[in-house]
Amino acid sequence: MKNATVYPLKLSQPLGGALASLGIKGAIPIYHGPQGCTSFSVAFLTRHFRELIPIQTTALSEIATIIGDDFNLHEGIKNVINSRNPDIIIILSTGVSEVRGDDIEGGLKRFKEQYPEYSHIHIIFVSTPDFKGSLEDGFIAVLNKIIEEIPEAGEKIKNQVNVIVSPFLTAGDIDEIREIITYFGFYPIILPDLSETMSGSIDRFTLIPEGGPAIEDIRKMGRSEFTIAIGYGAKKPAQKLYDRFGIPVYEFYSLTEIESIDNFLKLLSQLSGKDVPRKYIKQRKQLIDLMLDSHFYFTDKFISIALEPSHTLNIYKFIKENLGINIETVVLPSKSEVSRYIKAENMVIGDLEDLKNSISKSVVLFSNSHGYHVVKEKDLYLIKVGIPIFDEFGHFLKTYISYKGAINILSELATIFFHYDEDKSYEKFLIHSHQF
Repeated sequence: MKNATVYPLKLSQPLGGALASLGIKGAIPIYHGPQGCTSFSVAFLTRHFRELIPIQTTALSEIATIIGDDFNLHEGIKNVINSRNPDIIIILSTGVSEVRGDDIEGGLKRFKEQYPEYSHIHIIFVSTPDFKGSLEDGFIAVLNKIIEEIPEAGEKIKNQVNVIVSPFLTAGDIDEIREIITYFGFYPIILPDLSETMSGSIDRFTLIPEGGPAIEDIRKMGRSEFTIAIGYGAKKPAQKLYDRFGIPVYEFYSLTEIESIDNFLKLLSQLSGKDVPRKYIKQRKQLIDLMLDSHFYFTDKFISIALEPSHTLNIYKFIKENLGINIETVVLPSKSEVSRYIKAENMVIGDLEDLKNSISKSVVLFSNSHGYHVVKEKDLYLIKVGIPIFDEFGHFLKTYISYKGAINILSELATIFFHYDEDKSYEKFLIHSHQF
């Protein structure tokens, strides 16, 4: 393992924790660390979403870091409550507060004792050190803590279903899932839900997220009939709901791979007693037809992937198991159990430099906008997915799951391979013609 990151792929845990927080109504994430950590995350997410990013900070200075008391933490919480009036505050640690060894749990306990007038605000702390793990780890850590503390037991609510999502889902994906589940007569509580707060559908200035499940909805998650976990990372928070309340869990590591989509619709059909609507049957036929039309261009082709773990597995299952395209290199930003489900010629925990050094046969790279540096140097095509996407408009509104999402990915990929073969054929023609 090398000692430096050259072309960064890994995104920090606090960033992932903040992302999850932004999908909860009335929630404000606070970084317990220097202002620079927060400023970077705000700028990073603003470039991706092009929306207001309400992240706050305790603004630890050099002196405050050395002294190590509760002052910055308590003042930061009070300022946020007085200026924003949130329903929930999510304290996220940073490298500075973690290395210093802050007793943040104790600090919160002392805050509640000293300021009982703020007892109506739900405040939780999540450990998200940015020197280990990646965005997905911080995202899932926040969901784990929320499910540990907020949902309550009670009589089951008929047709209510929990949907726990991994960080790779776009607003288009979440809207698609909501539409499908609602058709079958279920009421989904999606945690977290970024489809309103980060998709441009809020048409006024707001200091806190106005979309996503409210605290009252999250409390009711302990009374749902079942839970659907979408993406490998979502399995842990979904399992916590099962452990606490005995709620059945149905896991889908991919909702782009055809068999997984089939099983998803069959599950909802069986549980609701309703037939799968003709709309989705038609989309499936269109997807299969597109696969037949384009499969000639997949022969002997290679692609590579550099994304967060759950996103990698979602894309991998469709590309490898449905399209039969060879996987040359997969780069994950941090260690993950996902790697045992993936078969690639090169499996790397590292950065985009590692990716560059291990690619020789790939035509296409699935990665975020930072993958541009690799494809430019290696003369590849880039299909932009994940976070950040800062050089396209409307990317977060696209759909990549369900039959519709699979069609979108396949049409883009097949078109790339078509042009690649045409260009190669033309090059061979020119070489052959010059010989005569």
